[in-house]
Amino acid sequence: MFKPSSDRLDYSQILAPPSGYETAFAVGTTYSLDLDALIGACIALGLSESTDSALKDNPLYLLEALRKTSNKLLLFCEAGQIKAPGRSNQLHILLEKMVVEIALQKKKSFHPKLWLIKYENAMKDILYRCVVLSRNLTFDRS
Repeated sequence: MFKPSSDRLDYSQILAPPSGYETAFAVGTTYSLDLDALIGACIALGLSESTDSALKDNPLYLLEALRKTSNKLLLFCEAGQIKAPGRSNQLHILLEKMVVEIALQKKKSFHPKLWLIKYENAMKDILYRCVVLSRNLTFDRS
């Protein structure tokens, strides 16, 4: 039986590069998107930190995470399913070029939840990670 308190994976643990590696490129898909959750993904991919760390409240670390991931992350989501942040932050504008909205024809929805990530170390060794999820990139607990 699924136990929500213990059987959930943390996005930051899933996306963060392995020790000694950096994110070279990441492509993600989701139905709905919370821009603050996307910032958390940038922290995990760019700084290898937990999305619930104090870094998410520090504008300098956020800027560094977004700078490191801005040309390395592409996220596709269903058109019209982006949740505006509760508190507007000037850094949210930096997410714009990372997000591509998909509008399918004939009342169909774009609904995959997949990440494909390429990591690289200083020796140019490459690792790939493919993650298939059941949750959107939001803070919804359902």
